[in-house]
Amino acid sequence: MIYNEEETNETLVKGIEAVADVVGVTLGPARNSVIIDRPDDLPPLIINDGVTIARNISLSKEEMVGAKLLIEVCKRAQEKSGDGTTSASVLANAFIKEGMKLIEQGYNPTLIRSEFTKLMQTLESEISLNASEITLDNIYAIALISANNDEEMALRISKIIRSIGMDGVITVEPSHTGKDEMEIVKGFESSAGYIHNVLERVNGKERRMENPLVLVSDQEVKDFEEILPVLELAKENKRPLLMVLKSISPIALNQFVVNSMNGSIDASIAKAEDISVWTGLKLGDLATYLDCHYFINALDEDIRHARLEHLGECESLVINASSTLFIGGPANDDRIEYRLEQILEDADMAETEFHKKKNLARVGKLNGMAGIIKIHGESEQEIHNKKDRLDDSLNAVRSAIQTGMANILI
Repeated sequence: MIYNEEETNETLVKGIEAVADVVGVTLGPARNSVIIDRPDDLPPLIINDGVTIARNISLSKEEMVGAKLLIEVCKRAQEKSGDGTTSASVLANAFIKEGMKLIEQGYNPTLIRSEFTKLMQTLESEISLNASEITLDNIYAIALISANNDEEMALRISKIIRSIGMDGVITVEPSHTGKDEMEIVKGFESSAGYIHNVLERVNGKERRMENPLVLVSDQEVKDFEEILPVLELAKENKRPLLMVLKSISPIALNQFVVNSMNGSIDASIAKAEDISVWTGLKLGDLATYLDCHYFINALDEDIRHARLEHLGECESLVINASSTLFIGGPANDDRIEYRLEQILEDADMAETEFHKKKNLARVGKLNGMAGIIKIHGESEQEIHNKKDRLDDSLNAVRSAIQTGMANILI
């Protein structure tokens, strides 16, 4: 079916408004929840997470085109900052409606977009100029807003960050003791997640492994046969495996996915962090933390020859599309201390401020601690809601730590 411009715009706006109206009710600290009907015998899902609501909206085929545009806005907001999906959808809807009015008045769409981009850049610049680094005292207030004014939850987040520091990492998991708890352990976070987005569909949005084996290599895997021996080794030892690699060919990845989906292997693949020389340095840091061998391609070290003693291990790990968190570990303090001394020497000898900061960031990661917040609930629904609020609060705090906090009067 072919639509003219007016019909197309009208249909797009209907789909966009439908998503914004449903997602918009969850806006703000006193936000409402939405009930999502689920297939089969699954109970309805009561939720106030914008991106989850958007993904579950079903409209007519024509209106879904516009809906998908706003769903993409929600997804991008979550990927960039982890929170603010509802605000992003409400703002996007308002911008689109005002843009459509201007087009109806005869304005050029290309010029509208150009002017909008300039205004956005000006606004971003103004916010950055007014931003200041947050302190430990600010964390409670930031967490409180995103936690729906749940003082106990905000206090727990504030307390755990005070314990592990601004550079520490935090994960959320169910409690098995019948109460909410928190625990401080050694932790290491990589800012790279799944090596390819297809693994998100195979392993899930977030994959957790208990007592895993970890292979660390800068090898560019071209053939599935290259990783088959280490996959068999993990299977023999009845432990999940994470391979941290520089790259993997589409053919090898496809075979890996097929074997994962039929249950032949229990494994996932993470992408090596950073680019250029920093990739090798950060893989070396990870191998140090896990107390394992780092297979270096330039030294002709082949992962096909990996043995159990070459692999790293930790208590657990969590991987998603954008990061990998290693929790606990063998803690070879002597090896870590020696590595830290080397990094600090590199930082002292750095010729530029950029190189110095990069090395000091490595020190923070290798020295890092992890906080585990364990949540209890009387039902799956209560646990799910608690986890959503905790995730939103933690993401808001992380974003504030990275970019600062701006006080701007509008």
